[in-house]
Amino acid sequence: TFFPNWDHAVKMTEDHSKKFVFMHLVAPVTYGEQYPISAPRTPEQEQEDRVMGNFRIEVELAHHWLAGCIRELIKEGKLSANDFKKFLSKLEVIDKDTSETVWTGLESYFADDHFHAVYVFTTQLEDLLRKLLALFGGQTTTQHIQANAFTEKNLNRILIELKPYISEPLYRYISW
Repeated sequence: TFFPNWDHAVKMTEDHSKKFVFMHLVAPVTYGEQYPISAPRTPEQEQEDRVMGNFRIEVELAHHWLAGCIRELIKEGKLSANDFKKFLSKLEVIDKDTSETVWTGLESYFADDHFHAVYVFTTQLEDLLRKLLALFGGQTTTQHIQANAFTEKNLNRILIELKPYISEPLYRYISW
């Protein structure tokens, strides 16, 4: 499957902790160019970071295989943007504007404009998840009392609030 398995990453982390006891001596820390970006504050966060590290390996491997397959199919002329029309028609039921914009992103991908495609897909994923949050009765904006203004919730905040409504593997996959 091209969909990574969170439960497998949890099991792999447990197995590794028994085999490689030294890996738990120091908490995992994510570094930027010159300084730490994030560090876990609790033992639960440490464990989640370790699991996410193993999950990342599965995700990157699955993406590598999937991207290679897609590139080969495109090169052989066996896959085009039109092959995704049936799938995108389901998105149109939820939001026609979003489906049209995603179509633009897909066309950009097939035209080798990958930067534009990723930009479109990311913003549309955020927008779609915001709409799903609203359908589940969640609030999609945050009020800033001092500035007397509202802003749309970002992808991270939306995901946290959608977590009770989506499966754990899907939540982890989008979070990654």
